[in-house]
Amino acid sequence: MHQKAIDLLKERGHEPEASKLGFHVPPFHSIDHLHLHVLAGEMKSGFRKLKYESGRMWFKDLHQLQTDLDKQLRNQQGSRL
Repeated sequence: MHQKAIDLLKERGHEPEASKLGFHVPPFHSIDHLHLHVLAGEMKSGFRKLKYESGRMWFKDLHQLQTDLDKQLRNQQGSRL
């Protein structure tokens, strides 16, 4: 998903480094299937800025999610020893 998002951003003339990739955290979602948000350009709406702000309990950027999942996996593996 990550690579497809990067390819899409480049195809459409956006800088991947200046874009945001992330997921809404349940139960703060309105669509019941996994989907990656790919956000490019400036968000002018205050609501949208808040809705997709990293570090909030309802949205995690891709890096933050990967870090959390890695930590959970290490904890699970450690508890089995």
